[in-house]
Amino acid sequence: MLGKKGIGLGTVVVLLFIAIFLYIYLTYGINLFKPILKAFGYVLSLFSISIVKTPEISAGTPNAPTELNQAYNELISFFKNTKYNEECLIRAIQFPEDFKGYSIILEKSFQKQYDGLYIVINDPKGEIKREFVERKYPCIVIGQTQVQYFINKFITQKGSIIGNSIDNQKYERAKKISIKGKNQIIVEYESGKPSDNAVLDDSNLMFNIDQNNICFLPTYSFLGFSSYDRGIPPTYVRDLALDKQQNFCK
Repeated sequence: MLGKKGIGLGTVVVLLFIAIFLYIYLTYGINLFKPILKAFGYVLSLFSISIVKTPEISAGTPNAPTELNQAYNELISFFKNTKYNEECLIRAIQFPEDFKGYSIILEKSFQKQYDGLYIVINDPKGEIKREFVERKYPCIVIGQTQVQYFINKFITQKGSIIGNSIDNQKYERAKKISIKGKNQIIVEYESGKPSDNAVLDDSNLMFNIDQNNICFLPTYSFLGFSSYDRGIPPTYVRDLALDKQQNFCK
């Protein structure tokens, strides 16, 4: 016949600790334990630091090419300039010939607390610089009605062909514009329409619609055939007398 197994020493210690804890708690309250618990938490934090590998920190943030930084800063300046309240032309952006794997991204914010867009520089490994601009949005002059409006407004100066036009007849709203090279722009439209690469053969022009929207002017021509659905025919922009143009943003 087997005898009863006795209570182990460990169990006795645990029960004794619980009894002491309850006695002190009932007698003095929880306030006495706060310094002890705080010290215990600190010890645990030191222990966790010792067993978790510390993330490696790079020696420094990559620096984008100087010309790309200049173009980036000019974009920020344009979008932050609040004096552009009416339709006008902006001439300035000089994109470098070689982006060297970097890109400039303009992306509309869809967070409720941030109404505007982000202007970002990416390198091949990820984001290296970001700026937020309030209540400004990127757009593209593309499509039959939008391109014809621009031509009549700034080139032939025949006036509007669409009467009391609404904003989305003057441009296509973009949720993201990725500039990966001097002659490469990739657009993701809010409407979900297919994205096309368009050549930035636009004399470094942008089109300020109003106080909130600034558009890029991609041009499109293939073997002499132009398509307003993919941009403005290059000849229209090249023939634009920039030295006599009175419609530049002041």
